[in-house]
Amino acid sequence: MAFLKPLFRFSPGVIWELLKHAFLSIQPLSMIAMAFITKFFPTEADRTTRKRFITRLEQACKPSALSGNSFLPEGMVLSLVTTETVRQMMPRASDGLVEFVCSHARKVFLTTLHSRHDRVHAAMNSFCAHGITDDALPIKALIKARDICELLTEKETATKCLHKTAWPCFESWECCEISDFQKSQWVFCAPVFMESDSLLELEESHVLPFTSVNEIGTGGHFSTVSRAKIHPDHYRGRFSFNKDAGGQVHVALKHMKDLREPGYNVQTAWASEVGALDQINQLRNKHLIRRTGAFRAGKSYYIMFEWADGGTLRDVWERQNVDHTTLNGTRIMQVLEQLHGLAEALSKLHNTVNIKQPNGDAPGPLPRAETILAPSSLNVPKVKLQVDAENSDNTGEEHWRHGDLKPDNILLFKDATSPWLGTLKIADLGLAKQHAFATSQRVDPTRQKYSTSHYEAPEVVIRRHEPRSRLYDIWSMGCIIFEFVIWLLYGYPGLQRFYGEKPPTSRDTLYFTVNPREDHAQVSEIVKKWMEYMQRFDPECNDQSPSVIGDLIKLVKNHLLVVTLPGQMGQGRSRQGADFLEGSLREIMNKAVTNRGGTYLFTRSSRKAAQAFTEMTSLWTGSGGHAVALKSPNLFDNVWEFQDDNSFATSFLRKQDTQLSRPSPPGAALLCELCARLSLLTDVVLMNDTFAKIRKLSEKCHLHRLIFHTLKGHRETSLIEVRRVGGALKLNGEPMSGLSICKGLAENTRLHVATDSPGNIQIGLPQLPEVNSSPFYNLILHWIQDCDSNHPECRPLNHDPECLPTRLLDVGPSGSLGNDSLVHLLVTKKDLDTGHDLRYIALSHPWGDTLQNDHFCTTPGNFHQRLISGIPFDKLPHTFKNAVQVTRSLNIRYLWIDSLCIVQGDGGDFDTEAKNMETIFSSAYCVIAASRASGTSSGFLGERQARKFVRLYEATGSPHCVCEAIDDFQHDVIEGDLNKRGWVLQERALARRTIYFTENQTYWECGKGIRCETLARMTNTKVAFLGDPNFPNLAIDSTKGTRIRFYEELYEGYSRLDFTKAYDRPIAIAGLEQRLVHAFETDGGYGVFLGQFFGRSLLWVRDARFTDKLKKIDFPLSQKYAVPTWSWMAYQGAITFMNVPFDEVDWEEGKDAIRSPWTSSNSSSSSATWHTGNSDERIDLTANVRDLVSPGSAEKGIVFDQGRTGLTDGRLKCVVVGKEKVREKKTDVALLRHYYVLVVVPRGILETGYERVGAACLPETCIAWDRDPVRVQIF
Repeated sequence: MAFLKPLFRFSPGVIWELLKHAFLSIQPLSMIAMAFITKFFPTEADRTTRKRFITRLEQACKPSALSGNSFLPEGMVLSLVTTETVRQMMPRASDGLVEFVCSHARKVFLTTLHSRHDRVHAAMNSFCAHGITDDALPIKALIKARDICELLTEKETATKCLHKTAWPCFESWECCEISDFQKSQWVFCAPVFMESDSLLELEESHVLPFTSVNEIGTGGHFSTVSRAKIHPDHYRGRFSFNKDAGGQVHVALKHMKDLREPGYNVQTAWASEVGALDQINQLRNKHLIRRTGAFRAGKSYYIMFEWADGGTLRDVWERQNVDHTTLNGTRIMQVLEQLHGLAEALSKLHNTVNIKQPNGDAPGPLPRAETILAPSSLNVPKVKLQVDAENSDNTGEEHWRHGDLKPDNILLFKDATSPWLGTLKIADLGLAKQHAFATSQRVDPTRQKYSTSHYEAPEVVIRRHEPRSRLYDIWSMGCIIFEFVIWLLYGYPGLQRFYGEKPPTSRDTLYFTVNPREDHAQVSEIVKKWMEYMQRFDPECNDQSPSVIGDLIKLVKNHLLVVTLPGQMGQGRSRQGADFLEGSLREIMNKAVTNRGGTYLFTRSSRKAAQAFTEMTSLWTGSGGHAVALKSPNLFDNVWEFQDDNSFATSFLRKQDTQLSRPSPPGAALLCELCARLSLLTDVVLMNDTFAKIRKLSEKCHLHRLIFHTLKGHRETSLIEVRRVGGALKLNGEPMSGLSICKGLAENTRLHVATDSPGNIQIGLPQLPEVNSSPFYNLILHWIQDCDSNHPECRPLNHDPECLPTRLLDVGPSGSLGNDSLVHLLVTKKDLDTGHDLRYIALSHPWGDTLQNDHFCTTPGNFHQRLISGIPFDKLPHTFKNAVQVTRSLNIRYLWIDSLCIVQGDGGDFDTEAKNMETIFSSAYCVIAASRASGTSSGFLGERQARKFVRLYEATGSPHCVCEAIDDFQHDVIEGDLNKRGWVLQERALARRTIYFTENQTYWECGKGIRCETLARMTNTKVAFLGDPNFPNLAIDSTKGTRIRFYEELYEGYSRLDFTKAYDRPIAIAGLEQRLVHAFETDGGYGVFLGQFFGRSLLWVRDARFTDKLKKIDFPLSQKYAVPTWSWMAYQGAITFMNVPFDEVDWEEGKDAIRSPWTSSNSSSSSATWHTGNSDERIDLTANVRDLVSPGSAEKGIVFDQGRTGLTDGRLKCVVVGKEKVREKKTDVALLRHYYVLVVVPRGILETGYERVGAACLPETCIAWDRDPVRVQIF
């Protein structure tokens, strides 16, 4: 062996070559020599060394947050593959091979090692010989060589491809080894994103180097947006500065959805959006968001944007609340600067000129796929920038518009120089549309398909078949600027109030209304009234004192929210363009800078009056689309608010056993480390984790489990933020329907109520008392006693025998609880006198299906027997038994139940008693509503499902509970089955106080709001109208417009309710109607009132949202009163009222007026005139009937009650109810003036007069004015 010693100064590779040539030249020694050399000079690393390296390699890999598969970061490739490690893995490698691996084939080397192929040295020699480098990865289709690559397109017929080159390298490999190589290579092929990339097309197997992807709940129908982090080794570009402490790059990752919708192709949409964004990027404007990358991975399409760390503009409005105490000049200036920046960006977008190349392609660098994969690999098709088809024949200029501007598409980037507001940027430029020839209007249809209706310009309705211009964006900017001003002046509550306004019809928005023909639009009365009041009452925009905000409103009013476009016929203002907007904002900003010390930027006036205005006044749109100023706050806002009721809760709990407010959940609460130290007294974010993490923690932590069970429809990567707001939790800024917070009695003393937490956490019961238990009835009694003591307006006015129902049930004293006790039927005038306690309870209940329920009634046959002998308690159906139990437990002696106290059937007195419902329910001490019952036999005192809750303790020792939120009066009562019954509407409206027994809990309603069994108290201004104990005082105290709208909403809602017997529809609301007629000091019946209501109440129409055709009710022959066709009470089905503008209609007067059936009388009492159900009064209208010029052409404006069938053109006539007022600006009255009419036809051959068949809003040209009208009766 000594003779070999000098060789060891050479490298192993050199020694191997020398010995091989020396020994192999001696043929007899060749076999022995090879064995000797192989033993002492191996070509491969031993198993231990290789395994150790593979372990190190796998530990260096990172999981992709998108797929879960692992990838090796680029930096680790350099760290792992060094000269030293290459020689360790291939001891006999030559210097040339080592150089090849370290310079050109690191990833090929790692892939070979990671696969199951044992002959790494031989493989790398082969790769080196055939020039297979890292640029060749990923290598595909190795199982079978082909002469022509299958990836080549039809036009690319070259036969040279990588497959024929790569194939020989794998000839000695087993199929399983080749397959393993193909799988392993993806670990090392994670792309490196570069800002210069246009479209990167990756294989589905590519592992995307995102270390974190959290869906943020934004996006839209066609995409989702996530907050993503890219491994720092895999992004190179201008935006790499947006790194966290770990060096990871934050981006917004937009995933395009592959929807199967007509006319939509995800690949086309993706390529078009990226092409648009590439060109917009060239503008390099700080207020336009920039694309940072785009790629396709298999069938998934993505676009990356710079990450907006401040959220959307809408998020800013919700989060950065402002009011009269925080408004100042600095903040107004920051808003003004940002608005000017957005306008400047929009101006550049609109006016960008892009001269196309002679070949039609857009200028600039073509997309490059070489960044990730070399073209020689043929694994990425060539990317071609597609020119917009509508511009393909033009060689001129191209311009852009956005097409979907809204606060949700304006993003905030935090800025150290402007910490309050930051920098705003226009985003979602994927819908931006390029328009050839920068005209204000284009001649070919626009292909843009999707946008948000709230910020749409009116031309989307009135010119729906015409192209949209760049001025579409200007309207949207006008909306955004106006809402910015509202937010500055009144904070987010002011914006919410504005958003709560109701447009007149579904085709209208908050910003514009259109006429019935949808060929003319105007700025909405909502916006007009808001601007009018702001300019009149708010010192920051008062005309008498010029200011920034005042000039912003004028800019919006006079130049942005303008329906007329430049070049259209007619005189007056037209909508201005982006240049004008930018120039106007620059002028306002320069003026503010010049007068910064004066009052132009900020008047410094007291804002108390303005703030009081927003708190006390709501601007509401009536049925005609015209706004009305209301005196009461938020009159029709269907918003539930929780009120502090701790004094009531304290007084109740001090009289109860402490166990009631401190029930023990089953087993001790198990909490994770985070929840164990959680404090519910702070308003910071309580949790901020992914859905997957919350789900995992819910397996061991009870609070996480409670939260997890409330979450629905979230992805594993969705980011969930939980924050306490008042007595509830909010999930990602939205109220969590499933969780509420309450505080209870402190542990250290029986009677001490926890008072150390903020007042907006209610003292409450985490678990409800057992039904029929003493605490259960004690709480109801406490509700009644508190109302008796503190709410005099809720108590019945008197208990005079004259106001009592004809009959009552005597349920006996409170101790009469046995099944053998009797319930006696009494005739009140005969059996009761003033010496009795005359308080009684009325039951509101469903009768239910006769197959499942016992309709236990008093009839002429059993009436006298019940008067004499009474009714055994055990014979009563379950619902009635429960009513008796509740009445006795509340220490009330008398009960009224309709089926027992009214004699039913033939020979009964239902017709008479039904007219007394007003008195029966308004005189009741309180009403109990069997909301839970499905019929007379079901009962309403069943057990409730146990409420889940988790008890937490603050550092002070006071207990707080996070509970399932069950306080839902809207769902349990308003939308419950009982409230869908027609009879119940007047029962609820006329009742002074009601106790609702629902499936989830018991509620109390009186004039001061809703109290829950959990001890919470809620209010709702819309619900309060029917809960008014002195109904309809709230409506009477409001304005004319409010009274009209209240009347309309009341009857619209009633028309949608159900009846077991359809012919009860007129009489089931007769008592309520009497109350309204008396309160409004008018006459009326059958849903039609005189005076200010008359014309509008006649103009009801079938509500197509709920009813295709109205069905005429078949009234029984025994019914003693008739219902006219001009009343919707004659039909089954939902109705609504026509959108008649306020103060813009002249109602028919004098000899042309419609005469009602009611005589003029002094309506000081409801008995002064007849009402619905009177059998001896006339029911006809007397009116002028006119011919229609062309009934067929007028038909599109007619809403037929029961459909067109059987109504020939010759029979159709009309009755004019009102007509549009003539305005001076209208020059062509014949075309513009519309008439509101009833459509009528002659009655049957044997009958005289006419009947109604519909209603319409018709242009004057549809009515035959050249023919004299005929005065007729309409029945």
